[in-house]
Amino acid sequence: MAHIVFIVGSYIPNLSAVGGCAKNIIDELKHNHQITVISIKTSFEEPNNETIDSYNIYRVSSRLLSCRLFFEFKKKKSGQIGKSLYSTAIIFYKLIRFIESLLGKVNLKKDIIKSYYNALIKVEKKARIDIIIPCSFPFESVKSSFDFVLQSKYKIKLIPYFFDNFVDSISLHRTKLNKHMKRNKHIELTKKIISNSHKILALNTLRNHFLKNFEIYNDKICYLEHPLLKKKEFSIKVNHHDKLILTYTGSLIKGYVSPVYLLQVIKKLILKIDITMNFFVMGNDTEIVDDYVKEFPGQITNYGRVSYDEAQIALYNSDILINISEKSGKQISSKLFNYISLGKPLINFYTSDDDENVKLLERYSLSCCIKEDILEINSNIKKIVDFIAKNKNQILDYNSIEQNYFDAIPKYSANKIIELLN
Repeated sequence: MAHIVFIVGSYIPNLSAVGGCAKNIIDELKHNHQITVISIKTSFEEPNNETIDSYNIYRVSSRLLSCRLFFEFKKKKSGQIGKSLYSTAIIFYKLIRFIESLLGKVNLKKDIIKSYYNALIKVEKKARIDIIIPCSFPFESVKSSFDFVLQSKYKIKLIPYFFDNFVDSISLHRTKLNKHMKRNKHIELTKKIISNSHKILALNTLRNHFLKNFEIYNDKICYLEHPLLKKKEFSIKVNHHDKLILTYTGSLIKGYVSPVYLLQVIKKLILKIDITMNFFVMGNDTEIVDDYVKEFPGQITNYGRVSYDEAQIALYNSDILINISEKSGKQISSKLFNYISLGKPLINFYTSDDDENVKLLERYSLSCCIKEDILEINSNIKKIVDFIAKNKNQILDYNSIEQNYFDAIPKYSANKIIELLN
C-alpha cells in the first residue's frame, strides 16, 4: 500500500474545480492506498487538520492569507461600517498580491510554497511518503513538491498533474506584459520540474501546449480527460415549479468568463418564455448580475457563493443548465461534466470559433451552443426558444452518456495513475 499525497488548492468543503477532480480520483484510490490531502485553507473557521472519509486533510495558510480570511470572516459578522472597513482591508490585501506578482522573478506566492512545504514535512514525520501528486492550479503546489522531493532522504516519486497552462495564463499573471516578461523563466522552471519528475499528468486540452514547449519530455506525459463524470444519486425531493428554471453555477471573472451576453439574452428571453434564471456564482464580475436582479426581481436571482452540495441540489431541480465558456475557448469548463452527468438540456455560450467546450458537446445530443454575437442576438434567442420547446422535458440515460464520455469517468484516470506507479 503506497502513501500518496495529493496537493490541491481548495478542497472539502469548498471544492474548487481542480479539488473536485482530485477528490474523484482519491475516491477510487483510497481503498488500496494510504491517502493524504494538503489544501489551502479557504475560510477562517476551517480546521487546520481533519480526517474525512478515512484519509487526513491538512489545510495550510500563511500570515498574509490568514489576514484575508480573518477580514472576510469579520466582514460577514459586521455592521455597515465594519463591512466597509474590512472590504478596504481585503482590497489592500489584493493590492499586495498584485504588486507581488509584478515584482517577483517568477509569478509564484512564496508564502504559499513555504506553507505547502512545511505541511509535507509534517506529513512525512507521521508516515513515509511514496508518491506526491501536486495538482496545478495552483502551480505553487508543484513548486513546493519539487523542492521537497529534492531535499528528501527518501526516494519519492513526483507526478505533477497539470490542469491549466501556468506559462500562458493571463488571468494568473495579471497582465499581458507581466506574462510576456516572465514567460521564459516560467518555461525553464517547468522544464526543470518535468525533468525531475517520475511522470507528468496533463489534461487533453494542454497537449498542444506541452508539444510546443516541452516536446523532448513527451514520453513522460500522460494525457487525461477531466475525471468528473459520475452518476448523481439524489435522495432529495424535487421542487415542483410552474416556471422553467435555468441555472448557472460557477465563477464569473472579468475578461475571462463574462455574464454580459447571457444577461442580454435572458432580458429578452423573459418576454418570450415564462422562466426563472438562477445564478450560484462567485468572482469579480458578479455585480452586473446583481444589477439585473434589481431590474428583474423574481425572474433573475443571484444566490451568490454556495457549497458544492447546495449547487448540486439547485442543478438537480433545474430544467435547463447554462454554461459560459472562457473567452479564449482553450480550456474546458470543468462544470460541463457535472452538467452532462445529469443528462439535462444544456445551453453553452461561447466566444472563440475554436472553442474546446463546443467540441466536447458534439457528443451530447441535448446541447445548444450559442456564439456570443450581439448582431445575432435575436436569431440566437429564437434558436434558444426552439431548443427549449423541443427538449425541456428530455433527460438522457446515464449509461449512454458514460459510453460517449468513458475517458471522463474517474476510474479511467485512476487506473492510468496506477499504471504509472508501477
